[in-house]
Formats: sequence, C-alpha cells, structure tokens
Amino acid sequence: MPIAVVGMALSANVTFAVVDQSSADTRLWSRLIAHGPDSRRANGMNVSRFEGDLIAEEWAIWSDWRIDGDGGHRDHRNPADRSPY
Repeated sequence: MPIAVVGMALSANVTFAVVDQSSADTRLWSRLIAHGPDSRRANGMNVSRFEGDLIAEEWAIWSDWRIDGDGGHRDHRNPADRSPY
C-alpha cells in the first residue's frame, strides 16, 4: 500500500508535518504535527483503514495547542494547567 497523507485545515495558516508512518495489512498509522499561527503546534495520531485504494475508516486524536519551545510540559497539579482533553 502506498504511504501518503493528505492534510486539510479549516485555517490556511495551519500546516501539517508527517513525523512517522507505518502500515500493516489494510491500515496506515501516521504521527503528525500541526503548526499553527503564533508558533503554536499540536501533536496527532491518525489511523486509516483502506478497502482497495479508498479510505474506509479514519480515526484521529490530537493534543491541545501548545506554544513551540514549551516542550509540552505542564504542571498537572496546577488547576490552571489541567486540560479536560
């Protein structure tokens, strides 16, 4: 199966970078980073299941937006740093 990712965003200011991909049988796993305005980024994992050349199902999970350089480290003991997601 050819490995390819097509990204589309609601904002023209968001770009996607594929960090890693792997495939097995009819599934393709992609680890992505979305780069947004003001040095924001989000990390995501996408799983696609194919039937022939068509995507039959797709699942994704994304982190919240973070500012580049913060390393994504937050003190979860601090209520202000907690995310419900």
